Amino acid sequence: MRLDALEALQATTIRAELGPYGCEIAGGTGVEGDVIAVRVVEAGGVSALVDFREERHPVTAGTVLLGVLANRDSTTHACGRIPRGGLPIAAGSQLAWLGGQSGLIGVLDWSPEPGNRLGQQAAGTVEAIGLVHTRLGKLNLSQLSRTPTALRGPGAKLLVVAGTAAEVGKTTLAGRIIRHLTRAGLRVVAVKPTGSGGIADSLAHRQAGAIAGYDLVDCGLPSSYTDPIRYEIHIQRCLGYAEEHRPDLVLVELGGDLVWGNNDTFLRQPGLSGRIADVLCVCSDATGALGVDAFLRQAGLGHLPVTYAPAYTRNPATFTTRVQHLLGSRTPLLTDTADDTLTAYLDALTTRHALTARRARATHAPTSEGN
Repeated sequence: MRLDALEALQATTIRAELGPYGCEIAGGTGVEGDVIAVRVVEAGGVSALVDFREERHPVTAGTVLLGVLANRDSTTHACGRIPRGGLPIAAGSQLAWLGGQSGLIGVLDWSPEPGNRLGQQAAGTVEAIGLVHTRLGKLNLSQLSRTPTALRGPGAKLLVVAGTAAEVGKTTLAGRIIRHLTRAGLRVVAVKPTGSGGIADSLAHRQAGAIAGYDLVDCGLPSSYTDPIRYEIHIQRCLGYAEEHRPDLVLVELGGDLVWGNNDTFLRQPGLSGRIADVLCVCSDATGALGVDAFLRQAGLGHLPVTYAPAYTRNPATFTTRVQHLLGSRTPLLTDTADDTLTAYLDALTTRHALTARRARATHAPTSEGN
C-alpha cells in the first residue's frame, strides 16, 4: 500500500515532508524511532494531534495517523515501551497511543483512567496498518535528522532549567526567563534535549521570544527514555543546531524529573560543564532539593553550579527554611519566583558571565522545522 493513499495525519515527531521518499506501508519488526501508520480504535485521553506543520487536528475513532514507535516513561501520564528485540508489526496489531499529541506508539505499561480529575492523560488504543518503508527499508527518525553546520570557537553559555518532577512549572519559568533576557537585548535559543518528543514546549519557548527552538526530535530521537549510548550519539547535534544562530545564551529545559530520562547523560556531554552558567532546579519540596544534591554527586556532576527554586504551588518561605537547614545556609536558592526575585537573579547571572548582546550575528539562521 502506498502511503499517500492513506490521507493520514502526520505527527509532529516526524518533521519532514515524506512525499519525496515514495513511501510504502508494509509489515516487519519495528524498533525505536520507526515511523508507523495506525488507525485509532479508542482515543482515550487524547483529543487532538499536532502535526509537523504545528497545526492541531481533532482525533476520533477511525482517524489514521503517522506516529513513531517509542518509549515513554512519564511520572504523571500514560507510559509504555518498545521491547529491546523490536516489536512485530502486522496489519491489525493492537498498540497503545502513548504520547498524546506527539503520536508516540508502543506497548502499554500503565495508563490512568480517561477523564480523571488529576489531569493525567490516558493512553489511546490503535491498530497498526503497517510500518512506513522507503526504497532503502524502514523509515526511522534518525534518517530525518540533519548534521549541524560546523562552527569554530567556544559555544555560548547555557542556563539549564530542571525540575524534581513533572508539572512543577519548568516551562512557565523558562518562558519568563526568555522574556527577561530578550527584553535585555540578548539573543536566546531554547533547547529541549530530554523528555517525550513533542512540540508544545518549543512553541512556548519561541512565543516567549527565543529566536529558535530545538529538541531531541530534531536530533532523530522520539524520546530520551532510551539506552544512554543511543541517546548520546544523537543528542550531540542539539547544541550544534543552537550555535548556528550565534546566540548570546542557550536556555536548556530538561524534561521530566532530573534523575531520569538521560538528563544526567546530557549534562555529562564532553565540554558541556564549562559552558553551564547555572542549573536552576525547580523543586516540588525541600526533600526534592536534597535528592537532587545527592543525585548530582552520585552521578559525578556535583561540581555543577545549582540554584534551587520552589515550585509555584509551594510556600516559598518554608521551602527556603527547609533547604537551608538541609543543605546549608549558603546554598544558592531563589526565595521565591516573583518577578523582582527572578530579575535580580538573571541580572546577577548575566553580569557574572559577561553576557551581553555583542556576539556576531548570523546572516542566515535556520529554523527547527523540516530537519
